[in-house]
Amino acid sequence: MTSIDERIKAELEREGAELDAMITDDSMPAMIAMAYKGSMRRWMWLVSTVTILLGVVSVWLLIEFSGASGVEDKLIWGVWAILAVIVMLAFEMWAWMQVGRVAMKRDIQQLQLDMREMMTKRD
Repeated sequence: MTSIDERIKAELEREGAELDAMITDDSMPAMIAMAYKGSMRRWMWLVSTVTILLGVVSVWLLIEFSGASGVEDKLIWGVWAILAVIVMLAFEMWAWMQVGRVAMKRDIQQLQLDMREMMTKRD
């Protein structure tokens, strides 16, 4: 009985070691770079450019807000600053979702290749 248990345990540990060797952890800059090279690269560049511009506009709006003298002027500049920041955050969230999508797609493709390789080894 123990020999079967030991063989099963050894086989599971061997397969676990193979799977650990197949999994690669990329750094965050590498994952971001893959998003800029993927199928949505033009959108990523456009969204990044717009996000930077919105950041500059947000700073300008906040400077105008702090320099406004009347309550009505402060309200106008403040609302526009808040809207610019919200839109900038929405674009940034979209960009991070694309980074995650590209990383997930790469991981799924890697798993498919690894499974295909394991199936050919068994046959």
